Amino acid sequence: MLKQLLLFIALVLIVLLSACAKKQPKLTQDIKEQIHNNQPSIPFANTKEESNQWYKTHLSPIIKESKSKKGADEYEKFAKLYFADLSQIEYNTTSVQTDMLLQSVSFTMFSQEFLREFLFIMAQPLEIAPWSVFQSPLNFSDNIASANFVAQIARNLKQLENESYINLNDIILAQSLLHLTNKYSKQAHTSTKTQEITGLQEYKLPATMQSLLYYRIIYAKYFEKFQSNFILDNMTKNYPQSTLRIINQIFHTSQTTKTMQAQFRFPRFEPSNPVIILQCKAGSDNYPSIDSCISHIFIPWIFYLQRNLQKMKQYFLPIFIDSKLCVLVQHDKLIPYPYTQSRFCAATLQAWNSYKAR
Repeated sequence: MLKQLLLFIALVLIVLLSACAKKQPKLTQDIKEQIHNNQPSIPFANTKEESNQWYKTHLSPIIKESKSKKGADEYEKFAKLYFADLSQIEYNTTSVQTDMLLQSVSFTMFSQEFLREFLFIMAQPLEIAPWSVFQSPLNFSDNIASANFVAQIARNLKQLENESYINLNDIILAQSLLHLTNKYSKQAHTSTKTQEITGLQEYKLPATMQSLLYYRIIYAKYFEKFQSNFILDNMTKNYPQSTLRIINQIFHTSQTTKTMQAQFRFPRFEPSNPVIILQCKAGSDNYPSIDSCISHIFIPWIFYLQRNLQKMKQYFLPIFIDSKLCVLVQHDKLIPYPYTQSRFCAATLQAWNSYKAR
């Protein structure tokens, strides 16, 4: 009788745990399905309670697992504030179809990775180089146009939709992050709704987080340059007739399969080509010429950064692979980021070690 009772209790616990697991939002869920069903696995927060629950569910576990908690309180303010502000952004509907956006999910995935990177960087003895030292002009209008174009084709083609939607959402998020980071680089007032959700009436980004965000955002631009071209190349190779029909409908043209494939073919590696340099810097594991990319662009680039840091030995610069942190570059060494799983990043570190050993 006792064994039967214990077995019954165990079964009840299993059922309850399974039910709880099903209620947990799945960040790995297919974004395509969420968009098709108009059911985001992670909705935006509308109240302070929802904001606190979002942070507790998706970000607090990362802090608990981290060896260093330095900067965690400041990160919570940033994450809740940006999450609230992103829910209020109005998009230009002529440049992008908003029904292909899932920014609440994209920001949550971004902020998880960014939190790990931020805690790792805050634990370092040196400081991140201020954005003003190596700043670059940032404009995403061309990137958004190309990512939106690819997503429209994917939607009509019914192929490569998930990759295309993620690509579009990531570049839209980068533009929004740029807008908010520019705003909060100086002390700025928050909106009435954001105040209701977060309790923050004004906010200024800490210098380290501000610079890290700018460095992170620019890599989203590199990755879009690669990903849109890579997806289009796949479409024209694997679904030529269907892709041709859709492109001619969108552009109101009469291209042939041959001209279409020539136009959207992924370019051969040429280290002096500016577009190739940007695509290479995206650092995707799918890049077709990884070895050439690393030896001709990444390694010289690392040495270039190290030369520029010789007079600023108190600083380091981050290098991102696939828009995720790979290494911190110091004037005399590299500090690998321990959480990266990128083959491209591992190959870059291996190549750098080989060059240094010569």
